[in-house]
Amino acid sequence: MALNDEVQDFNERLSEVDAKIAEAKSSGGDQSEELREARVTMKSLRERKDTIMRDRAEIAALQKSAKASLDSKITVSSALLCQQNVMIMSYRRVDLCAQNLSTHHQTRSTNGSLN
Repeated sequence: MALNDEVQDFNERLSEVDAKIAEAKSSGGDQSEELREARVTMKSLRERKDTIMRDRAEIAALQKSAKASLDSKITVSSALLCQQNVMIMSYRRVDLCAQNLSTHHQTRSTNGSLN
């Protein structure tokens, strides 16, 4: 049962108990035992509902915290990947420059030996 459904169920049961208490009060007579039981039931239902609401708030806070942590890790990971890509491009440029220098040096050496 989903939390919203469970809370709705508690609200309905609380309303039923409220109605029984009102009926017992209006009927007069010796209804003290029924009233006491109804009040105990209502207190128990309210406590269970409050517990569910607290648990629900705690779950939402934990989900929010987990999402923030995951978002942070994704951001850091993206930054590291970007930095890695920049470094790879830099190394490729260095390799290209080294190849160009080597080719230029070989060309000069070849041209110099032809003269």
